Amino acid sequence: MRILMVCHFFESAHGGGIIVARLLRRLMEERGHRVDVLCLAGGDEPQPGTVYRLAALPLLGRDLARKFLLFLNNGLFDRWFLRQAAGFRFKPGQYDVIHCQDFLGVRMARSLATRTGASWGVTDRKST
Repeated sequence: MRILMVCHFFESAHGGGIIVARLLRRLMEERGHRVDVLCLAGGDEPQPGTVYRLAALPLLGRDLARKFLLFLNNGLFDRWFLRQAAGFRFKPGQYDVIHCQDFLGVRMARSLATRTGASWGVTDRKST
């Protein structure tokens, strides 16, 4: 299966969601899937494989974006993100699934899936 994972801070050094995203990617690749990643550039732990890195947010930069991501999760940020992602020219059929690690990437994963004809999904966790 060909998977594009949307994870804003995939290459950052800390954060539980980031650790889970990296683990999930590794486990899926061990099972024979191809997993590419779409994230913001400038992380302090560059990762191997195909990673599409988006330029820093205008006026904020990567560090402030990380601090204020909950407030940036809106239509304006999504439009900026999708315009940046369009520069990578993802083609219909290039991916079977667009996956997002958390709720912050849901709208973007859905929009990318619509543009490429892929299915999309989000990691779900159950509370105990």
